[in-house]
Amino acid sequence: MHASDFRKIDLVCAQEEDRPELQCVYLHDGYLYAADGFVAAQIPVDPDEVDIDGAIPVQAIREARTIGGPLIIGEKQVTVPGLSCHFGRIDYERWQAIRKDLDAKVFIRPGMQPHTHNPIVTLDIQRLWNLAQAICDDMPWMEIYLGQSNHGPVLVRPLGCNDGTLGAIMPMCPPMDGKKADLWHALGQLKAAIAEGDSVELRGDLLDELRKVLCVEVKE
Repeated sequence: MHASDFRKIDLVCAQEEDRPELQCVYLHDGYLYAADGFVAAQIPVDPDEVDIDGAIPVQAIREARTIGGPLIIGEKQVTVPGLSCHFGRIDYERWQAIRKDLDAKVFIRPGMQPHTHNPIVTLDIQRLWNLAQAICDDMPWMEIYLGQSNHGPVLVRPLGCNDGTLGAIMPMCPPMDGKKADLWHALGQLKAAIAEGDSVELRGDLLDELRKVLCVEVKE
C-alpha cells in the first residue's frame, strides 16, 4: 500500500505512550481506522494482495510519507522498502473496539449517517483553520456554535473566552460540477426574489433541475 493511501489518518492517533494500542493505524476489511480516545476516523483503502489486516505502527506510515513510497504490510512486520526500515506488528486485543465504536455508537444514530444523509453544515477547513489561528492565539481549544439553519453563519470563539473575541464562517456547498453550482446559484436567486417580492428569470436546464429539487411545477 502506498503512503498516500493513508492520507493523514495518523494525525488522529494518540500521542501518549501509555496507550500504545491507540498509537497505531489499523487495517481491516478495506478500511483504515485510528483513534485517540476523543476522535476517531475511518477511510476506505485498496490494499495490495500482500497486505494483511491488523495494526500498522504510525512511525512506519510517517517514514513512508517522507519518501513518498510504499509500505509492505506483512503478517509480522511493516516494511518501508525505500528506506529498508522494518517495524514490528503487535496484535492488540482491544483494537477492534475502535471499529465497533464507529459502527455501533456513531454512524447508526438517526441523522448521523454521512452515507445516507446530507451534512448538517459543510465548512471550508482551510478557512476554519485560518480563522482559528486568527482569533485563538495560543488557545488549543475552540467553541463552535451552529445556527438553526445550515445556511447561516457558524460562530466560533476560543474556549471559555468572554472578552468579545469572536469569529464567523459561512457554510458552503460541497465542490460540485458546473451544473450543480449553477443550480445552487439559481436557488439563491429564487430565495432572494421571494424575500424581496420580486421576480427572477430562470432558463434552460435550471428549470428542470429546480423541478427536481423543489418538487413543484415551475412554469416557463
